Amino acid sequence: MKKIFYICALCLVALTVTLTSCNDYTGKYEMTDGLPVVYYVRPTDAALADSLLTGAFMGSSICLVGDNLTSIQEIYFNDQKATLNINFITKNTLIVNVPQTLPVDKTDQIKMITSQKDTIPYDFVTQIPNPVLSRIYCENVPPGGTVTLLGDYFLDYPDAHISVKIGNYTVPYSDITHVEKTTLSFIAPPADVKGYITVETDFGTNNRHYRSLFRDGDSEIVQPITGFEPTENGGSGFVGGWGRPSAQQLQNDPAIALSGTYVRMEANVTAGAWSSAWQINIWGSKNLDNPNTGLPDPLFPFKPAEAALKIDINVMTPWTALPLIFCFTTATDNEGYMWGDATHPRAFYAPWVDNAGSYVSNGWETVTIPLADFKYLGDGTVVDISEAYSSLGIALHNRGAAIYSGTADCTPVILLDNVRVVKM
Repeated sequence: MKKIFYICALCLVALTVTLTSCNDYTGKYEMTDGLPVVYYVRPTDAALADSLLTGAFMGSSICLVGDNLTSIQEIYFNDQKATLNINFITKNTLIVNVPQTLPVDKTDQIKMITSQKDTIPYDFVTQIPNPVLSRIYCENVPPGGTVTLLGDYFLDYPDAHISVKIGNYTVPYSDITHVEKTTLSFIAPPADVKGYITVETDFGTNNRHYRSLFRDGDSEIVQPITGFEPTENGGSGFVGGWGRPSAQQLQNDPAIALSGTYVRMEANVTAGAWSSAWQINIWGSKNLDNPNTGLPDPLFPFKPAEAALKIDINVMTPWTALPLIFCFTTATDNEGYMWGDATHPRAFYAPWVDNAGSYVSNGWETVTIPLADFKYLGDGTVVDISEAYSSLGIALHNRGAAIYSGTADCTPVILLDNVRVVKM
């Protein structure tokens, strides 16, 4: 049925002629006087013609069955006007798409308006999907800070407020600071609140749960790798291998910091398929050149197919060329991933590609890369995913992938913090 709905929708787009006046149309359609009568509403699928509908989701194509339907000049679902197509109106049937715009005044009625401006209501529910939680913009938000969820159908009505839960903790409605259809913000709860986030509206509960990672400490879910702090990893602090951040690149400006020390990557980037600007290497405890004594080997205990790399990133100035690459490799590989284009599976992160060729973040955001995406060689060729997880290389670097060349040289300022692997 869904496939037929899509076909009908395409037909409507292709053939749409806005209903204005019968004098402007010389075909078989002719607007009539009097009042319309709707007997019932059914799906547009002929095989389901005997099924009666009392409601339909936004965007669905439905068929009104009745009498004198050619008297309808305008039609509304709640307070949202639908587009009428004279090619799909007869005396006894009218095919129309339920508007995809959210209603402001949800009356659960179809309102038919005639040329004489008579309004005829018909009870019919515009069904709204469950809320969808796509991601948390930034997972590491201190208590009292603002958490922003991205998704869809975040709806809040005066008589049906939206609800947010983290584990067993319910966020007070007074702490919900912003609600739009695709964004929802609230004040971060106390530090001991952990768990899965659930968003609930009057129309359902989100069908995907995302781990609330405002706090560290759940070893069954989260394996921290580095937050670049001087006291971590067995007291040795962050040790980054050759090309590790200098004292100037390890910073903790409280006006910028998300949580303590962060890495500041700032480089002159030359657009091109073969270019390198900056890198750091996070070596594990089995690398005798420069061990992080507190890091395990492998760096995380999870199955790669069930886990993702997460890192908090703040892109402060326009980034227009080259990707960040992430490459897990062996304990003794050192910087081999930089030059082993054809032997080291990696993942790419280049948000400017999908943002008109330039990207600046809205402060700190959490980037999630499934480990299943660590499957590309330097030129973008797809291979098997990584099998070694003893060290991690991060670089602003391109080794032949034309899509990441960029079109303009740039000097991006990219901050990195809180590198971790998370069981999804």
